[in-house]
Amino acid sequence: GGLFSPSPYAKVATQAAHLPAPVAAERQRVAPERRLAAPREPRAKGDALRGENGITAAGAWLETGQAVSNLYSEARAEASDHARLRNQYFAQAAAAHNAGDGNAARALSKKGRWHNEQMHAAHAQAADTIQQTRAHDAGKHNMLDLHGLHVAEAVRAVRRAVQSARARKGAAGGEPQSLRVVVGTGHHSHGGRARLAQAVESELGAQGITNITRPAAGLLSVWV
Repeated sequence: GGLFSPSPYAKVATQAAHLPAPVAAERQRVAPERRLAAPREPRAKGDALRGENGITAAGAWLETGQAVSNLYSEARAEASDHARLRNQYFAQAAAAHNAGDGNAARALSKKGRWHNEQMHAAHAQAADTIQQTRAHDAGKHNMLDLHGLHVAEAVRAVRRAVQSARARKGAAGGEPQSLRVVVGTGHHSHGGRARLAQAVESELGAQGITNITRPAAGLLSVWV
């Protein structure tokens, strides 16, 4: 292979002395047969989205807070494992390079890249699991619940939801279809909800949808 370049790993090189040896890290790698656990039952009610009579009257109470935290942690566990191992291998690769052992650096770097690929795949599966779980209640009211999704995942979900709404519109002879997007209020995050809401509005605009209303905190409503 080519020469090993330490630049992507320089920031973590100083951590190498505190990490397990490659063999030890290998023992901790994610078992291939591991599957995502089913979400636990929420321990407490989160804040409910209210504001549109139809939502409140229909009892569309969406669990947030601890319920979302539990679901997120369990669905993302496998991705977190891969991220940890990726960081360990990259740090060890940087340390090996600094010690002049190019062969070891390349081998460790290759393992780090593999875990990075697996991390992204696990996040994609987690996003699907979270969406399916959250859609149980929200989907009954043409609502897309983005709780638990990363910004890029939320944007893709909105894109699919708009496509689905347009398909329903076509099947209904051109009758406009309602789409409500739950972006959250940010009570349990630090800036993440604001970035997500901005990205969602930007995606809606890119889809030609600009007449966005906000019938309740953390809820966007549009007609497609």
